[in-house]
Amino acid sequence: MLTKQEILDRAVDGLRNQNWEPAYSGGNCQYLTTSGHRCAWGHVDTSLTVESCAASYTPLFDTICDDTEFADSLQAAHDSAADPQVRAAARYNFKYGEMENNFRKFAAYHGLVFKEA
Repeated sequence: MLTKQEILDRAVDGLRNQNWEPAYSGGNCQYLTTSGHRCAWGHVDTSLTVESCAASYTPLFDTICDDTEFADSLQAAHDSAADPQVRAAARYNFKYGEMENNFRKFAAYHGLVFKEA
């Protein structure tokens, strides 16, 4: 299993490399888009090629992360920046259009380090 810091680092590094552009299409998050963008979990596990995350990423818990709330919130930091209809837990105060800042908030809440570029 990866540590929570390793999971965050993979997601942030990948999203930063795509200029914080979400992997979102037609109201659905996508692990990997046709343009090559990945969502947060798509960067954590680059073997994911399924287009839509809507099905579920529960199988990741067996090999990567065993904390459901952490996993859901990591993805919510991505999704809430891409879609104003997505609502994450109020404690995070994630905002539409503010993906980088959402991940800063996520890191701070979980006592992790958000590595600046």
